Amino acid sequence: MRGARRPSSAWLLSWTFVVWIAWTGCTKAETERPPALEATLKELLGDQRGPMHYFSAKADLDDDQVSEWIVHLAGPSVCGTGGCNTLVFTEVDGGLRLVTRISVTRPPIAIAETRTSGWRDLIVHVAGGGTLPGHDARLRYDGSTYPSNPSVEPAEPMSERGKGVVVIPAFQSFAEGTRLR
Repeated sequence: MRGARRPSSAWLLSWTFVVWIAWTGCTKAETERPPALEATLKELLGDQRGPMHYFSAKADLDDDQVSEWIVHLAGPSVCGTGGCNTLVFTEVDGGLRLVTRISVTRPPIAIAETRTSGWRDLIVHVAGGGTLPGHDARLRYDGSTYPSNPSVEPAEPMSERGKGVVVIPAFQSFAEGTRLR
């Protein structure tokens, strides 16, 4: 075919990684949420008022064949000018155990190609609340948890867009998520 260009090596490598992640089941559609997820969220959030939605993604962050869940909360009572809370859970005995509560995050939220202490690093966007300009931050697992605030150390600001698989994409309205209340 005349004028057709061959894909670059970087483009092929990027797509190979995306296909590999999809094939190995790193993330599953959020329609496969465990029954305990909404009950756990309601218990954890208590009596916070106002509409609340969430976006969730299933992933095996530590390669132990047990699913972890990344949950980004959204709504007036769980978000501020700097962003919203993101929670990481692991499945334990038919329920969920909170691994980390990360404040002031914004999508896109991605699982990085890199690992720390056996767990995949997370990449979140940080903007607003006095953080100008916005940037991505790498969150490294320290053996028991991820950093709780991506705008301060030990989170690592990234000078360019982080590389990884986006599991919670950016959205226009919190109402696009699953309604919790």
